[in-house]
Amino acid sequence: MASHYMENLLDLYEIGEIDGSSLINQVTLLTKCDENIQSINLYRIMDKITDKLGYSTARSPEDIILEREKQCFILHFINWIRSMLTPYEWYLWKLSIVDKKNCQDIANIENMSRNTIRRRLATINHKIKELLPYYNAQYLDIYEYLKG
Repeated sequence: MASHYMENLLDLYEIGEIDGSSLINQVTLLTKCDENIQSINLYRIMDKITDKLGYSTARSPEDIILEREKQCFILHFINWIRSMLTPYEWYLWKLSIVDKKNCQDIANIENMSRNTIRRRLATINHKIKELLPYYNAQYLDIYEYLKG
């Protein structure tokens, strides 16, 4: 959608219906909107992962400050997982964990057998479990942090 709108802006600029400063303002606005949508999506992913871990949010002022700190660590952990997986692995993992799709649903989306998806998800989860001690050593133990 954003790329289609961007193309329309460029077309309008080329035929002279909008000037350069107006084009820059529109592109800046479009970019900010896109960044905001990506940020909202990351927070949705973070909420789903915290729900899966059984973590609940508290409401006292001190807890709100701690909540923000925990959100930063969770976002960091999500980005770390994303950096360790290939784009396709991230896509499958996100469908399974964040979107809560079962193997059959993912198999239907990907036009593959359920067993193939099951094996791929098992491989991805194994990869994350193998890499988790490196994250814990380099940054912090995410499970202990969320529990404590």
